[in-house]
Amino acid sequence: MQTEDVKRRYIIPMVFGVLIINVLVSGCTQLAEYENRSKIHSTEYVEKNSEAGSSGRNYTSYTNNEFNFSIDYPGDWNVVPMKSKITFISPNRYEGGHITLTLQLLSSRDSGGTYNSVDDVISDLLVQYREHNENVSNVSVIYEREEMLSGSKGKELNISYNLYGMNYTQTQIVARGGKFFYVIMYIAQSEHYNEYADVYEYSKRHFRLINNYS
Repeated sequence: MQTEDVKRRYIIPMVFGVLIINVLVSGCTQLAEYENRSKIHSTEYVEKNSEAGSSGRNYTSYTNNEFNFSIDYPGDWNVVPMKSKITFISPNRYEGGHITLTLQLLSSRDSGGTYNSVDDVISDLLVQYREHNENVSNVSVIYEREEMLSGSKGKELNISYNLYGMNYTQTQIVARGGKFFYVIMYIAQSEHYNEYADVYEYSKRHFRLINNYS
């Protein structure tokens, strides 16, 4: 598993994505179980081989029974578990950093969190980009549309922005399942976005809520 030194190498998109999501979850109930690495790695964290996607990539499943989800990701990507989020990191590093796919869990307001709805999560994300980070400019919403995630009605947002002089494209889908909002976020330098866009689509389609969790 990843050490702190390894985590620090995955700068720009991963770090920025994590910072934005950390702002989103301020006031939410933190999922303390994610801090207990030995527990995750021994009982909550399960990997198994999965069939190859249409691109020929070999996918593996990350399953967490405690928080009711399973998601597929390329087996050659690195996995970094953190508080209330799991980040999957591409093997290739670019000038603007590694391409990342992050699964974030946000507690709903009726379970001690901040957000009442998917729209609340999307709106807060845009506020953070446009008003609360001086290093971000030229934020543009490419599209916002309704989308299903594991049978739950959600929203998908695609945005572009400039960060430290580099252009990034980011896509995220937000849906509610029981007491949590699930956010799947894909971030890449714009010129490299399409290189792993199929990974986002595949992972989104193969995200599963395991039980009828409420």
